[in-house]
Amino acid sequence: MSDAIFTAMILLPIVFTGVLMSYFIEGVLKYRFKNRIVPYAATTACSVALGIYLLVSQSALVSHSVVVTTDDPMVLVGYLVIYIILVASIDCKWWKKMLVVFLAFDILTIFNTIFASMRDLMSAGLNVMNDTTLRPIYLVFNLFVIVVEFAFLALLDKVRSKNDKGPLPVTVMLAIWFFLGIFTGTFQIVLYDEETATQTDLGRSAASVFAMMAGLVFVLIFFYIRSSRRERDDLKQMNSANEELVETQTRYFEASVEADNKIRAIKHDMRNNLQVLSLLLENGEYDKMREYLEQLGGELSSADISSHTGDVIADAIITDKKQKALSCGAVLNVTGVISGVEFAPVDMCKILGNILDNAIEAVSDERLADDSSEKVIDLVFKKTDKFFMISLVNPCAECPEIKEGLIDTYKSDKKNHGFGLKNVREAAEVYGGELSLSCEEKSSICMFRTELMFNLSE
Repeated sequence: MSDAIFTAMILLPIVFTGVLMSYFIEGVLKYRFKNRIVPYAATTACSVALGIYLLVSQSALVSHSVVVTTDDPMVLVGYLVIYIILVASIDCKWWKKMLVVFLAFDILTIFNTIFASMRDLMSAGLNVMNDTTLRPIYLVFNLFVIVVEFAFLALLDKVRSKNDKGPLPVTVMLAIWFFLGIFTGTFQIVLYDEETATQTDLGRSAASVFAMMAGLVFVLIFFYIRSSRRERDDLKQMNSANEELVETQTRYFEASVEADNKIRAIKHDMRNNLQVLSLLLENGEYDKMREYLEQLGGELSSADISSHTGDVIADAIITDKKQKALSCGAVLNVTGVISGVEFAPVDMCKILGNILDNAIEAVSDERLADDSSEKVIDLVFKKTDKFFMISLVNPCAECPEIKEGLIDTYKSDKKNHGFGLKNVREAAEVYGGELSLSCEEKSSICMFRTELMFNLSE
């Protein structure tokens, strides 16, 4: 029985190392795995193999951390394999994923150290000297620490998931890592400085543990403040989107009234127009007749103000963007209808408004030729049995650099720019959609493609 308890006591902290690392990176830091099952399964298998090896080789040590430390080189190999698995699984640039896993490992180790210090403090408080009695109690404390650590990570995950769902920037991770390293390192010196275990020393140890736990409280408060600030920013963006939506609808209704008046005027003058055309036909003045018909066709085209997408908000947005495109010497063509996904007005404004603004800004580039045939923006809505797609293709002077699925803004004021496509991606994700960007070089220009794919089978 004692051997079984010792085995469980050694294996448990090691076995959960891979799971904790994977969950910390995905759940707390919010870095997406290419296939989320692979890192959890692979790191767990590696952790179990490492634990069994340590147990069989009799080299395992009960440490002050959930992550076991030992001089055995196989342990370093095991952790290196876990590190490589996580690096290969994260979906971002190589230099960033390597730094993310390194910092995540160190930050989680600091968390483990704090929780393990709490475990050791509870063990010391019992003052149990008999090893047979100590082992089951120590096993219970180990289980308690693991559960508490998972609960703490789940709490951080919940705080971040509310409004701060994006990957935690590397600079922020560096700041947290530096603070926790200095903070806990200082109190660890106090905690393990004494050689005896008198009541006074126990009191000092308790004070040191609680001081280190303040570091965990700091991390929790930091994420809460960050999430609250993001919530305020989201509310500002929503208010801005609502204001833009109201203005767009107002312009749409004004354009509708103007178009209706044009159609009524054309209808009123139709008899006169037919008489003029008949007279020109009888006199054989075909050139003047052709010119007259072109003039009537232009009036009819100007009266057609929007596409009929099946969504009133989308029609309003498209109408407004058509006018902006015309003022830039460009043409916005729209094909298809919106079907299969019911977008909220604000999300529709975020998606269509931002991608069309980007396209219009691109065709307004002075480096593009004045030839209107090259300044054509094609917006297509397409639905299949399983997918609904929004595709936008527009010319641009040069292909931008696409990083992590987005474009870095070229504007000098990066603090207040570069959020358009991020907002599009976030709005699309609400409906299970994915944003993809690509650019292809043609003979004289580049064609930029923006696609949003929504899965209808889920």
